[in-house]
This record gives sequence, structure tokens and C-alpha cells, in this order.
Amino acid sequence: MLLLSIVATIFLHVHLDLPEHEQELTSPGQIDQSVARVIEQYSLEQVVEREETKVDSLFSRMMYKIEVPESFSKTSFHIDLQKQLTGYDIVIFGEADFPSGDLWLYVTYRRDLYRTIHLTDQNSTEK
Repeated sequence: MLLLSIVATIFLHVHLDLPEHEQELTSPGQIDQSVARVIEQYSLEQVVEREETKVDSLFSRMMYKIEVPESFSKTSFHIDLQKQLTGYDIVIFGEADFPSGDLWLYVTYRRDLYRTIHLTDQNSTEK
């Protein structure tokens, strides 16, 4: 019985498709590249504002403001960006603002906030 358990364990270990190790984020620019790919995927290049905010003497954070049509699926943008960043220890938290319908995405890496993305309707009165 013990021999059967050992053989089964070895078989499962060898034949299971184990998840790959997470990649190391070497530069915040890697996040920017993924954001740019998703922006391009949705043809939003013309409606993006980028602003760099100084956090302290060593660190700054990029904030994106993207104006989207009212019918645009902000949730799909969130999902597609998370897919682009799969493999890194990156979590994207979303915060919806009602009644404006704005969506704030907070891109975190190992619990540190690296990027903020504000998706807002083009016809929104709050700019």
C-alpha cells in the first residue's frame, strides 16, 4: 500500500501541470507597457491623460485618466489588464463611484501601489 502511494505521488508530481513561478517585476515600466497594450486594444490612445505624482524623494507614481464612451465596459478593461499582468504578483483593485459610474483601478505589486487608472465617461460632468 505504501509503495502504491509513493508511485501515485510521483506520477502526480511528474504529470500535473504545475503553475509557473511568478515573474519578478523589474521595472514599473512593465506595468505601463501592459496598460498601453490594453489601451491600444480598445483604441483609447487619443483619450488618455498621464500624470506623474511624486510620492517621496525616491518614488513617483503614474496616474492614468482615460475618458471612455458611456457604453464602454470598464469591467472588461479591468479584466483584460489583469490578464496582461498575469504571472506577476500584481493585484488590481477596483473601486466604482456611483452615480458617476467612474471606475478607479489601483495596480498593486506586493502590496505597494504602483499605478492608478481612472476610467471616466466622456460626457461626465465631474472631470
